[in-house]
Amino acid sequence: MRTAPGFPGPFSSQAPPSLGRMGVFTEYFIADRADIADHIVESGPEQYLPDDRMVLAKGIDPIVMLGQLGAQLTGGDFLDIGDSEKSWFRSPGGPVPEDPAERNAFFAENPVEASVEELKDRMRDAIADVADADIPAVAAKWATIEEWGGGVTGPDVEWFVEAMVALAGRARDEGKHLYCWWSL
Repeated sequence: MRTAPGFPGPFSSQAPPSLGRMGVFTEYFIADRADIADHIVESGPEQYLPDDRMVLAKGIDPIVMLGQLGAQLTGGDFLDIGDSEKSWFRSPGGPVPEDPAERNAFFAENPVEASVEELKDRMRDAIADVADADIPAVAAKWATIEEWGGGVTGPDVEWFVEAMVALAGRARDEGKHLYCWWSL
């Protein structure tokens, strides 16, 4: 199985309702970059945003799993479309260096416990462009990616695709970005 750079651990083969990577909590939400503060990185957006501004999705990481959906929708590379525009990290080792080389050395010694990832607007727009009538077919195709570990069907992930289409459309209409908070 593949793993994404900067996103720890292997993928889970656990079946629904905990789809995706076992033990990784993920929450997708709408925000402005200026709204990303330490309290959201620390504990996630759920207690700070109304329900129509987020999708709770345990285990569906933004880089590989959502990247696979983005790649299916655009024909691009999943790591390219799934890569983040910007990231905010929480680590017991203290502040994470901005310089990529220093950051990699830091991560080698200090685990990341949580992060907020700003999704690319290209990902947001590709998801927002999915027509309601196409959601079942999109979900069925996405359910075939190897990261699910088998045993996942289109109907198992259709709720997530439908919720993300609505969230991405709302974000685009408002001129805002999509973010994913994840925590171990």
